[in-house]
Amino acid sequence: MKITTKLLSSEAEKQGIPISEVKYLDLSSHGIANIEHLERCCSIQTLLLRGNNVSIIENLALCHQLWHVDISCNDVSNLYTLSRFIALGYLNLSYNNISWNELMKIRHMHVLELCLHGNHNLEKDPNYRIHIIDSIPCVWMLDGRQVTAAERVQVQDFFQQSALTNHPVRKKLTREQFIPSSLKKLQVEGSYGLRTVHLMMRFPKAGALNVSTDRRRLQYLAYNLQEDLKIEYNCRQSKFSPLPIPDFESLLEARVESSDQCNVLLLLLVTFLDFRLPFDLLQETITCAKLDQLCETDVRLIFALPKNYICRFVTILLSSVKIDRDDRKETGLYEKLYLSLHFTVDELIRANKNTKKRRIIHKPNNRYRDLRALLGCEAIQLFCIVPEFFNILTTHESVSELVVFSSGDGAAVEKVKDLMQRVYSQGGSDLRMVEEVADFLVNMVQKRAKKLLGKQMVPNITSNHSFVAVRRAMTCDVGQV
Repeated sequence: MKITTKLLSSEAEKQGIPISEVKYLDLSSHGIANIEHLERCCSIQTLLLRGNNVSIIENLALCHQLWHVDISCNDVSNLYTLSRFIALGYLNLSYNNISWNELMKIRHMHVLELCLHGNHNLEKDPNYRIHIIDSIPCVWMLDGRQVTAAERVQVQDFFQQSALTNHPVRKKLTREQFIPSSLKKLQVEGSYGLRTVHLMMRFPKAGALNVSTDRRRLQYLAYNLQEDLKIEYNCRQSKFSPLPIPDFESLLEARVESSDQCNVLLLLLVTFLDFRLPFDLLQETITCAKLDQLCETDVRLIFALPKNYICRFVTILLSSVKIDRDDRKETGLYEKLYLSLHFTVDELIRANKNTKKRRIIHKPNNRYRDLRALLGCEAIQLFCIVPEFFNILTTHESVSELVVFSSGDGAAVEKVKDLMQRVYSQGGSDLRMVEEVADFLVNMVQKRAKKLLGKQMVPNITSNHSFVAVRRAMTCDVGQV
């Protein structure tokens, strides 16, 4: 199937605007093999083509305003048309058939967020991430993890150290490779729009790379995410009332003064995505944790977003922690909890691109199972001071799954039911039931955490010194049950 004028007109009609004014175009899972007629959408900024049959990306060069491109879950093997762009804010090429040599065609580009996971030709190399960072020097975030200045130094050191061994690792792309004449004058003849100009004015290609740059880039990524969300929401206003948008920039800035609360927010967001927890439980947890007006921004709005946007914001929050670690600053997260968040987010990103055309099943590596269980142990201790948690503990499937998985006890929910019945049969009040069940669960998950942490045992997130204030503020709400 091709992209026809009729199809484009239909999409424009849904948004109630002329084709020439369309900024957001979702053509996912349409069986499309050829990209045509997009020059009619001269204002397009967001193009979604995931889950089609595209093998060659073509006819995009005339879409000068193009900024957000998702062509994941296709059969793409040729990236030539993308070589005409100076910069893109978001480029998702995951689950395609891209080879290392094809990356030469986008090597010059500024790419704020690049997804390449799921390309077998690339990922079969054990040094996949190192080679991508070396091959595309202007990528800011790769597969949901920010490429910091410190990591770039590590990549350089890797090749230097490898060169001294008997089996040196060769770079995939050398700087002496042939560059077509059409790309030599790209700054003059290439495709770029207003968002590219906005970027280049703030981040010149020859700018210094250091921790300060990492923080500025992360702030810009938050701004970029917010702009992408505005475009998607605006295209829906013909069907729905205007939707409120979280202030991602302010939330990221708040981490400087409110790192404890932001870490709790990060924990809740990852657990919410990973275990598909009910929205009402998270809403009440936010209130109990005093997070509902963090930096005068209603964080409840984040949990109501489409999951791909939540996931992108989580990567920004987690990258902020990574920068602090690179800068040897206190993050409020102990080592294994950081790793738990890191690997769980990685699995979420990889599993986030299932399509109607083909369901890609990503099986998490078993060695991360314990880290994921540790994350659940911390989350349960937070939920144990939330009244709603006890109302749905034994009835909501995903909440029960969280308890069973995190405790490592397949009979955990049944034991909780028995405990509840015993308390009530003895004439106990709701408050006593909450106290008994909370103590039971906390003891259970703390024992599990001790086994997971072993000799590296450290205080859990709710008793860690950086979370004491939040924990104390939350406990006052238990008596409301």
